[in-house]
Amino acid sequence: MSDNKRRDIAHRLAPLMHERYEAAAEHYGWETQATTKVSFDALPEANKQTMLATAGAVVDYFGPLIEAAECAKGFLHVAALAPSEPFKPAGEYIYHAVKLDEALRSLLDGDRQRRN
Repeated sequence: MSDNKRRDIAHRLAPLMHERYEAAAEHYGWETQATTKVSFDALPEANKQTMLATAGAVVDYFGPLIEAAECAKGFLHVAALAPSEPFKPAGEYIYHAVKLDEALRSLLDGDRQRRN
């Protein structure tokens, strides 16, 4: 995955992570700092950079799966015989479906190894 693509995904993910973090903290009765109970854009720069770095780590972790899923775009449309999709040879979709499956297996194997 290119650095630009990784950065773009992390920049889209970080605000969501911040929002969910604040909501989860409130739900579980944990009091966060007043300076962080704001939108992502209004966060102090250090907090924003920390969340971007964390989001970047998530993107790195799921990168192979994200790339395989992007390559397999349209696979479900073809499987559902969606007429809006342009025709592509079945082999191309099978190839990308296998790559997606391999990426998912690799991700799950990594989780198993970390737990053992």
